Amino acid sequence: MGKKSKDSGEAVLTLQNFYIPQKVDAFCNSYLPCEDERNAREVYTDAKLRIYFQASIIPLLGDLLTLYINELDARGFHFHTSVTGEPAIFVRERDMSVNLLPGLLACGENGEEDDTLLTSD
Repeated sequence: MGKKSKDSGEAVLTLQNFYIPQKVDAFCNSYLPCEDERNAREVYTDAKLRIYFQASIIPLLGDLLTLYINELDARGFHFHTSVTGEPAIFVRERDMSVNLLPGLLACGENGEEDDTLLTSD
């Protein structure tokens, strides 16, 4: 799981061992970055990001949140100063209607998709 120490052959844990890149993918698939808080639907402070990514400080290794923030920054989600004076990432939701459409199709008896849309009666 961790890197092997050259001297002892034992595994060495790093912050990277606790980092889950799919969490950043999920965030980026759900949100688009905003440069201005007025256009944002959500404001992610470091505290809110820590909860979203379940990123804790790992004793002797450091703050796991830094890995998530660095990756978000590389993908265009930059910190700005919010109206409350806190550093934050401003986001808006992606248009998910295109992605949800296949899920609205009813499945036939054998699991194949049917052309009819599900409706609530």
